[in-house]
Amino acid sequence: MIPMLNPDGAERFQRRNAQGIDVNRDARRLQTPEGQLLKAVRDELDPDFGFNLHDQSAAVRVGQSDRGVAIALLAPAFNEARDVDEKRRRAMQVATLLIEAVNPLVGDHIAKYDDTFNPRAFGDLMGAWGASTVLIEAGAWEGDPQKQHLRMTNFVGILIALDAIATGRYAQYDPGVYESLEYNGRRVTDLLIVGGTIVIPGIPPLEADLLVNYDMPLLQQEAVIADIGDMGRSEAQDTLDVSGLYLIPTGKALGEDGGLNTGAPAHFIVAEDREGRRVRFVFEGQMPDVGREE
Repeated sequence: MIPMLNPDGAERFQRRNAQGIDVNRDARRLQTPEGQLLKAVRDELDPDFGFNLHDQSAAVRVGQSDRGVAIALLAPAFNEARDVDEKRRRAMQVATLLIEAVNPLVGDHIAKYDDTFNPRAFGDLMGAWGASTVLIEAGAWEGDPQKQHLRMTNFVGILIALDAIATGRYAQYDPGVYESLEYNGRRVTDLLIVGGTIVIPGIPPLEADLLVNYDMPLLQQEAVIADIGDMGRSEAQDTLDVSGLYLIPTGKALGEDGGLNTGAPAHFIVAEDREGRRVRFVFEGQMPDVGREE
């Protein structure tokens, strides 16, 4: 096991290393020391099987359904034609076994990751180099912001898979079960805010909805404005109805021109107009990020 391949990226909570390169897209050119190390370990061990462990977006649905994806699996293609040779068939059999293993924990919240061949990706090239590789992507589970349930799910699945590989039991599994999985489907917005009136100094009040995405969706932190206007048909993980209230963007949310735009931090004061009186807003210095004023 290689528990930490990219410490620089982990320190920044991103995939790119200190050179700014996505290590997982360096399998072909091997420009990074991390990529070179991983390839050297692969060449030394010449593994029969490999497990490629990742997180994926918390807001992806299973196919066209409304079910969120908890676990996505992939037996990666090793060429553009997506051929299935014996080593990829073995990976599909292990993936079928994983479906059986994790189903008691996540039910029908299992999907298949896109199998388009990527000649720069380590997961795909591990297959091309000879290993039966299985990608396991951890999505999200309701009420599990730290992914502890999905960590347990990964542990159970991998432990059962390792036992099945050691005993050869995986060969009894039908790869067609894996292939019949629905693919990762649409990604929905994290939060829809409806019914409010946006108030910006120097601009007439605007009754509008807001779509918001989180940079840290599981923790619902680092909110960013995704869209503004009539979002009546939009789909979101959560909906917040602020009908009758005013949304006042703080200085962080406003651009240099004093206007509101997508991509800006979604920092607002929520206020109400008591007893029909107009509310006056004065922006002086840095306003608080959150709060409620009467």
